[in-house]
Amino acid sequence: IYGGFPAGGSEWQQRDPNIYKAVLSGDLNNNDEPGFINNDENSCHVVEGYTKFTMDGFTITGGNSDNYDLGYDVEHLYGGGMLLSYSDASLANCAFISNIAHHGGGMYIHNYSNVNLENCKFISNIASDAAGALGGHQSNATLINCDLVGNAVFGTPYSSGGAIMVDYASLVLE
Repeated sequence: IYGGFPAGGSEWQQRDPNIYKAVLSGDLNNNDEPGFINNDENSCHVVEGYTKFTMDGFTITGGNSDNYDLGYDVEHLYGGGMLLSYSDASLANCAFISNIAHHGGGMYIHNYSNVNLENCKFISNIASDAAGALGGHQSNATLINCDLVGNAVFGTPYSSGGAIMVDYASLVLE
């Protein structure tokens, strides 16, 4: 899946994700405000991956997986921007901006997933328990030339990983 084309489509040579923004938003009512106000109706996950895929040139924003009313399980509390399970994903030139979750505000990978991220940005994502930007369990992640800026955890005194928190996982940062 490739973003970064002018409206109406074009030739591959005209693709430029820096100029032509392709935004995937979980803000269903288009009413979010700074500070995560008005995000109760937002999608639980903006993107879910359960297979092998490539994604390049997208901004993923407005996911809200921090709603206990939906139940306490991985499907409803982890991975506001993106949730990967049993997935083999390659992401490039993507930005995860202003997503929220109990664990893994920007992205959460689990169940033996493998993800490679290159030239991606995690900006202003929040978790209420752990991993403001990226969380993982029993999975592998490689981040190459990625920026993690202004991500945070606001929860209990035992909360951890303002940017990244993984367990039983392999993490490579370049």
